[in-house]
Amino acid sequence: MIIAVVSLFSFTGFALALEDNTLPYFTEPLPDLQFNTGSGVVENVLYLPAYAADNETPSDQLHYVIASESNKTLVNCDVDLQQYLDCNVKNGEGQSKVTIFVSDGVNSVNDSFLVFVTNSPPFFIPPLPDLNLTQGTGFEDNLVYLPDYAFDNETPNGLAYSILEETNRNIVDCNIDGLNYLDCTVKDNMGYSRITISVSDGVTSTNDTFFVFVNESTPPYFIQFLPDQNFVETTGLHDNLFYLPEYLADNETPSDELAYSV
Repeated sequence: MIIAVVSLFSFTGFALALEDNTLPYFTEPLPDLQFNTGSGVVENVLYLPAYAADNETPSDQLHYVIASESNKTLVNCDVDLQQYLDCNVKNGEGQSKVTIFVSDGVNSVNDSFLVFVTNSPPFFIPPLPDLNLTQGTGFEDNLVYLPDYAFDNETPNGLAYSILEETNRNIVDCNIDGLNYLDCTVKDNMGYSRITISVSDGVTSTNDTFFVFVNESTPPYFIQFLPDQNFVETTGLHDNLFYLPEYLADNETPSDELAYSV
């Protein structure tokens, strides 16, 4: 009888030792992610214990590892502190398939999700303004500061500007200087030129077009007549009789910069 009891207890203990360890599982699928290109290191993108569970082990004590990534040159992810997903987002566009393993130390399961890397193109707001210049004025410096008109969601600074087209360089010939100002050399002809500017963030680009009108140069004119003068003979030199800029004006040139001669 005693032997039978011992055998019963031994059998019961052996049966408990063989009780199965259940698999961990994902309580919901890991979500797809989307980043802007060139975002760099983005920390704590996902808290992985929020998506996994196990009947024997608390979710924050499970082990999480990345099993595979299909495009590490675009985005490279890792598990931080055994719980948080961090991702280093490079320049470019596309997607990477990431597979995560969760383990309770005995069994493991996996789930996969996609990481999308997108790039929105730069944009002009407001549009580049039309310009009105006067024929024959030569080099016109810093007419438009282009960064005042172009913006990008991923690249707030460091956009690149270029001139794609000028329809009439015999009228006006423009260029972009090293400080991103538009400069133009105005020739002696009248007319207009249509100019197309491109702005690029290094991945995508956007264009905008504006017109430069070159108008006829008007001659200077007297705003009041020079007064007659009366002198007594042999009185010699009479200095500073008129300040000529007070009597003349010009639509393109300040009166004190006009050239005067007899």
